[in-house]
Amino acid sequence: MSKSIDKNIYYTILRLFSKKGPTFTTDDLARELSTSKRTIYTLFKNKKDLINKTIDFIFIDIKKRDHHILTNESLSLEEKVEHFFKNIPTMYNVGLLLKHGDNLKKYDPSLWRKVNDYLDNVWDDLFSLLEKRISHVQLILLQTMLKETMKQLLTQDPITNNKITFEDTMEELGNIILYGVIRDK
Repeated sequence: MSKSIDKNIYYTILRLFSKKGPTFTTDDLARELSTSKRTIYTLFKNKKDLINKTIDFIFIDIKKRDHHILTNESLSLEEKVEHFFKNIPTMYNVGLLLKHGDNLKKYDPSLWRKVNDYLDNVWDDLFSLLEKRISHVQLILLQTMLKETMKQLLTQDPITNNKITFEDTMEELGNIILYGVIRDK
């Protein structure tokens, strides 16, 4: 199976997950992919495995993009930090998972814990980048702010109740970190 097929399957799973949460069926997936359930089960042991590997796909993609940002010598520190927060295509996929977080937690708590474990570490590359550039106190405060903000976003209540997209939230979070709350545009 080629990587392009892998990505297509994962993006299709994410699209179905966004619409139905973990209640989508392998029949739904087979129909979307124009393939058979048998073919799907040659790639995944079961539906839990399918969701599990999709979660891995999302966060591995984020880590790859973050690593590319981190090692890009042509970007200044400010540009690197800005790019971390604008890693929207992959953060959008996290938003799709979070949209049905409560349902995922009910469907399989271990999958929900996995998402949370990934989210606890999603900022590690950014912290590595900044640890020699900001004071220890600032780093601890930044780590706490970002991790606690992500925990709040997991509930989706602040976003959903205020009709704010996950992508806008991440971009504005980056702007606040970089430029503060009061700034000249």
